[in-house]
Amino acid sequence: MTVTVLDVNDESPVFSQSQYNVTLSEDIAVSSRPVLAVRAVDRDIGLAGQVRYSITAGDGTDKFHVDADTGDLSVVSPLDYETKSSYRYTRDMSF
Repeated sequence: MTVTVLDVNDESPVFSQSQYNVTLSEDIAVSSRPVLAVRAVDRDIGLAGQVRYSITAGDGTDKFHVDADTGDLSVVSPLDYETKSSYRYTRDMSF
């Protein structure tokens, strides 16, 4: 008989930086080209350690897109400094 013990999802992802900042010009082109890359590592093994990125809350969630697999952030809607001069998102550490 073989007994296999699987890893339980008990570790939270850890970002490579505690804070990410990027300064963009309001005339930046809307494209899928990344303007920022966020990275996190989860010490769990297998599927439990897979990191998926998403924007779940924040101001201007319609302005940016994060690639679920890579963490690359891109601009998906025009920016206007006079309307909004900065955007802020916080990481969700739930797992």
